Amino acid sequence: MLVAALLIASVLAVTLIRLASDIFLLLFCGILFAVLLRTPTNWLVRHAALSESAALGFTIIAFVTLIAALAWLFSVPISQQIGQLADTLPQAMARARQWTQQYYWARPLAALVSDVAKLRLDLQLLGQATGVISSTVQGIISVIVVLFIGFYLAAQPRLS
Repeated sequence: MLVAALLIASVLAVTLIRLASDIFLLLFCGILFAVLLRTPTNWLVRHAALSESAALGFTIIAFVTLIAALAWLFSVPISQQIGQLADTLPQAMARARQWTQQYYWARPLAALVSDVAKLRLDLQLLGQATGVISSTVQGIISVIVVLFIGFYLAAQPRLS
């Protein structure tokens, strides 16, 4: 009876840890973000004679400015590459269609290439789009939670 109870308790504990792993990961990321914010804040407090709140504010502003600068810096090349992809994709699909017609052994692929070229909206594609949207929203919420935890722990380091 004792062995069965220990086995059931172990299975329940492993299941709980597995289900809570996302929460633990978010907490860990929030703590790491707080450490990232506190390191320059502590340096500024020691060397620049700023108060903790002013140094933390300066660190947060510098961090947000750095992220915004990186986003601005990489947005132009990414948008250009997306434009190039939009231009070259129809040409590539036309070449693929010609290739499947040219070779006898590739003719069974012609219908597949034609369907991909048309990009039909079917239920499978709609299901995949729903999954992408759900994952994106979940990712955005996770980032917001990590930022909140990080800012809170950086502002109140003695509580952690």
